[in-house]
Amino acid sequence: MAEQTRGRHYVSTPDQPLDQPGPASHPLDPLTAGEFRQVAAVLRRDREVGPRWRIASIELREPAKDALAAAAPAAAPREALAVCWNRDDGHAYRAVVSLDAGAVTAWEP
Repeated sequence: MAEQTRGRHYVSTPDQPLDQPGPASHPLDPLTAGEFRQVAAVLRRDREVGPRWRIASIELREPAKDALAAAAPAAAPREALAVCWNRDDGHAYRAVVSLDAGAVTAWEP
């Protein structure tokens, strides 16, 4: 179930209650614990990243400098970059997750 709060979508799962942190005060602020959980939940929902997968890393994907300069900092997109490993086939995947939309926006091997 996705719910929108303060311009961001948050995803709840049966084993993880809905976490609604306030938005980051600046687009370059580190990811919050809630945002880490959101990225993992979106990957499970959109890409079926399940128990046989490992998420090797989740980090902030910094917006382009021109996006920071052109708009108010709060309007810059907030995204995370995740590296996932499928233990069944041995392939690694790189995902970009939009924290604003609560969706995977890029997925590549």
